[in-house]
Amino acid sequence: MPRTSWIWPTPDIACDPADIVISKESIRLSFLAMLQTLPPRQRAVLILHDVFRWSAKQTAEALDMTTVAVNSALQRSRATMALAHLRSVHFVN
Repeated sequence: MPRTSWIWPTPDIACDPADIVISKESIRLSFLAMLQTLPPRQRAVLILHDVFRWSAKQTAEALDMTTVAVNSALQRSRATMALAHLRSVHFVN
């Protein structure tokens, strides 16, 4: 069997490790910029629920809110972030 028969092409994202790091950092900065558009309570709810993967009940208990209020805050925060139209920007020299 020829040696090349088992070699698959590498994905484009694996081309340059520096590009991967820059892309990840760009995503992080975009997320932080988007979080700054939220009021503090919505920001806290979004981080606890979507980042730390807490349930709505756990988030409600930690923030002294009802589960309904947490779900409402999640909807409002996601809507606000969608309207922010912030995008990750990748500059290539």
